[in-house]
Amino acid sequence: MRRFGCSTAPDLDEGATAKLLDDGVKVFAEAFDKLLGAVEYRCKCKASTTRDRQSAALSKPVETDVRKSLEDWKATGKVRRLWRATRRCGPARTKAVGSAGSE
Repeated sequence: MRRFGCSTAPDLDEGATAKLLDDGVKVFAEAFDKLLGAVEYRCKCKASTTRDRQSAALSKPVETDVRKSLEDWKATGKVRRLWRATRRCGPARTKAVGSAGSE
C-alpha cells in the first residue's frame, strides 16, 4: 500500500475498508436481486407456455401491501437470509423426508 502512496495507519485503513465493504455488499445485493428477478421471469415464461392460461388480480389495497412487503424483503435482505437458512438445513431435511417416504 505504501508503494502506491496509501497510508497503512489502522484508523485510515479501517474506514476505507468499511466503505469498500459496504459499497461492495450494496453492488452485490443489487446484482443478486436482478438475477433473482431474471430467474423469476424465465420461470414465469416457461410456466406460462406449459399451463392453461389463467390470471388473477389483487385488490388495490392488497396489491399495495404486497408491494410494500416485497420492497421490505429486498431492502432488508430477507430473501438472501431465507435462502441461506434453507441451504443450511436443506440436506438434513431432504434426508429426513427421503427416509420417511421410503417406509
